[in-house]
Amino acid sequence: MTADRSSIFVGLGAGLASAALVVSLAGGTTLAVPLSMLSALPIAIAALGWGRIAGLIAGGISALVLGVLLGPFAALNHLVTGTVPTLVAVHMIGLSRAVPAEARPFGGPALEWYPLGRMLLALSLATAFGVIVVGVASGYDTETVGKAMSEAFFEMVERGDRPLDPRIKAELEPVVRAVSVFLPAFLAISRVLVTVVNLWIAAHVVRKSDRLERPWEDLAAIELPRGSGIGFAAAFVLAFAPSPLGLLALPFAGALFAAHFIVGLAVLHAATRGSGLRILVLAAVYGLIFLFTFPALLVAVVGLLEPFLGFRRRGRAGTAG
Repeated sequence: MTADRSSIFVGLGAGLASAALVVSLAGGTTLAVPLSMLSALPIAIAALGWGRIAGLIAGGISALVLGVLLGPFAALNHLVTGTVPTLVAVHMIGLSRAVPAEARPFGGPALEWYPLGRMLLALSLATAFGVIVVGVASGYDTETVGKAMSEAFFEMVERGDRPLDPRIKAELEPVVRAVSVFLPAFLAISRVLVTVVNLWIAAHVVRKSDRLERPWEDLAAIELPRGSGIGFAAAFVLAFAPSPLGLLALPFAGALFAAHFIVGLAVLHAATRGSGLRILVLAAVYGLIFLFTFPALLVAVVGLLEPFLGFRRRGRAGTAG
């Protein structure tokens, strides 16, 4: 694995850009949060287009700059929940093996690329590990976090209005604290989804510049290994166990939920192909997920059942028939 001068300079620039996107949060502007969510995008572009060395340089530079400007914890958080899962995914995207001529008698592709579904699983597991590392480094405590979230929630609700009725506040506080218990799962879900979006954008950018080595694939066909569903079920059950086991299981439950949610969306995209209502159906589903969140559970269930029920295969068979 070698690097030329251009890869080094691209890595340096991408690392500085990545750090700048994280630092933008300190500005408190309206665009600060969405910009910070794109912080791994320059790293993904560098790694996909200019090689893994460029990606490693970008990740190292961004962590170094953040460590100097925002402190070691900010650097660690960015590194283990954003940079490392991104680089793991890029590494697997670039894996391929030669297919012997006798194994492709009808002139099939000479290279077999690493399955995107397995890449998604590895990305999810790496993200879960990263969330655990951040939790350990921060001394995560559910009681403290629950109290802080409760205070922040009521401060936001009461801002500019009359104070809440004490009875309503007493009824809402246990709900807010209960939600805070699942914060590690929510963090893992958001990080997986953000990383996947960054990789998708990066792949499009690199593809436009003709630097993407891997042929573009039908993302609606992505499949997780069957064992991932069992892994999610185990993590989900263990998440309700007493600490520390429950806390350790929560990030894995969240990350694997996000992976199956993505597969569920892929099934939806595949199922609506050829339909005149495709745009309307997709817009309605995405809108409902954005507004109410609960439909995401149904989409994830579809992703969980897909390896066993084969919705996409049935759809193709029905279309062919």
